[in-house]
Amino acid sequence: MNKRLNVLSITLAALALSAGSLSAADVDKSIEMRQSYMQLIAFNVGIVGSMAKGKTEYDSTVALQAANNLDLLSKINYQSMWPEGSSNTDYNHTRAKEKIWSDAEGFATKHTNFANSAQNLVNLADKGLNNLRVGMKELGGSCGGCHQGYRTKK
Repeated sequence: MNKRLNVLSITLAALALSAGSLSAADVDKSIEMRQSYMQLIAFNVGIVGSMAKGKTEYDSTVALQAANNLDLLSKINYQSMWPEGSSNTDYNHTRAKEKIWSDAEGFATKHTNFANSAQNLVNLADKGLNNLRVGMKELGGSCGGCHQGYRTKK
């Protein structure tokens, strides 16, 4: 029992320290990681979006690869990339609004919508251009819904 208590005490102490001890460098790294994460999403959305808009030729294999990438990205535990105190009012090199933390439940719901639409895109991407367009419309709505409420404009 004593060993369990020690392990529990150490775990709780580590959690307490990690919860409130982010340095400015740690926050900068979190912002950098989330911006990179968003670039990966944008890159893959660009591939399927270009096809859906008719700007590039539809390729079912490439569309499915991009959709699978988006699905995988939607499954990443993203919370550590958005530490509280890393909004655009705290740092000038981010567009994240404070609303992310004041409405954490809404933000999480928007991410769930993104994950669901990414999974749906996987099911549609290689089933013809019209199906890709349906999936892209849903995905675009999920991205836009989050950006409108939780990100400042350029």
